[in-house]
Amino acid sequence: MSTPAPPEDQARLLEDALIAVRQQTTLMRKCLDTPGKLMDALKCCSTLVSELRTSSLGPKQYYELYMAVFDALRYLSVHLRENHPVNHLADLYELVQYAGNIIPRLYLMITVGTAYMSIEGAPR
Repeated sequence: MSTPAPPEDQARLLEDALIAVRQQTTLMRKCLDTPGKLMDALKCCSTLVSELRTSSLGPKQYYELYMAVFDALRYLSVHLRENHPVNHLADLYELVQYAGNIIPRLYLMITVGTAYMSIEGAPR
């Protein structure tokens, strides 16, 4: 595992990552608001979670990035709970298991899985 970058580089790396997260979050929200674009929203979500795949940030900068990603995932979770039937969430949970990288896969599985489990009538 590599060590974090120098502080001046960390600030630039963090800003670049936050810009990417904000852009993907905006795209994700637009896709979620458009009927039939849920898969595109999940792709945007996977892309923004991929920003967490770095060892170049120190703990403080990484936490700031994590919170930006977490806010986007919370928006997705609320949308899923409010707008999708139980059977559809079960299918989505299976689908996100095929995400290409481990970090986005785990975060999407947790997000979709907790939304699925919070719905009345979901298997426990």
